Amino acid sequence: MNFDQTPEFAKELKAFAKKYRSLTGDLEKFQVLISSSEELERLHFFEGNAATKLNVGEGYEVVKARLDCASLGNKQMLRIIYIHKTEIHSVLFVELYAKNVKSREDDKRIKNYLDL
Repeated sequence: MNFDQTPEFAKELKAFAKKYRSLTGDLEKFQVLISSSEELERLHFFEGNAATKLNVGEGYEVVKARLDCASLGNKQMLRIIYIHKTEIHSVLFVELYAKNVKSREDDKRIKNYLDL
């Protein structure tokens, strides 16, 4: 499975990684987790990480998942939004945010990358 990041996601990841040193390793574990999931098309919950399909279309699905960060412990949770292109087995990471700072995903950004 191929993984890619939007420029906004890369910027958010860099900022969070300065605060939370384990984040890049945690993201790599997350990538392994979603790429090894046999039932990615029916994904709603996997290995303790809550995930919800926000949008499903022809050849893609938008998923919002909880990203466990070892540096955070149980203090707060990070959310990760990604687009899984089912036909080409590719994942585009769109957004990363802390739930205590921002309560919802950026729908405008998601729609922007769905149009590509």
